[in-house]
Amino acid sequence: MDVVEALRVARLILELGGVDGRTRLQKLVHLVQSKRHPDFKQSFILHHYGPFSRELAAQLDYLCAAGIVEETRDDDTAHYTYRIAGSEAKEYISRKPPSEPPAWADLAKALDEQSTDFLEAVSTLVYLHNQKLRDQELEKRFLEIKPHLKKKFGKARDYARDESFFSQANMS
Repeated sequence: MDVVEALRVARLILELGGVDGRTRLQKLVHLVQSKRHPDFKQSFILHHYGPFSRELAAQLDYLCAAGIVEETRDDDTAHYTYRIAGSEAKEYISRKPPSEPPAWADLAKALDEQSTDFLEAVSTLVYLHNQKLRDQELEKRFLEIKPHLKKKFGKARDYARDESFFSQANMS
């Protein structure tokens, strides 16, 4: 495991003041990465809740085991919340180069204002677009794998276009 890359995930959690949910963290990293921010290099596959990275899951497990990130679970909902564990960890992460906010911080904060379902829809569309699906083919595939997000398709597609997630520079 690359500890430096794991610490970048911790930095994202620090910049956002915490992340509510594993799915949400996966979508945030996927979308920030899709804008070609070099701090995030995880590989993603299409999974039940959209793009998923085993590397990111392992990095998060490492950060929790190392006491850098605190994971709390609501037993009633099985919902996880991630925060940086204490002031020493915050100080350590924030003084790692660069000490100023990373280039992706504003993007991550803007994405974090969206609902998790919406992030799942946008992230899935970006993933499918990067697999060379377009227009009706993109919509058809999205609706096949995400029928529960049908009502979010149009808004998510427009958001991905408006925020340049679909630009040619973002093709992989």
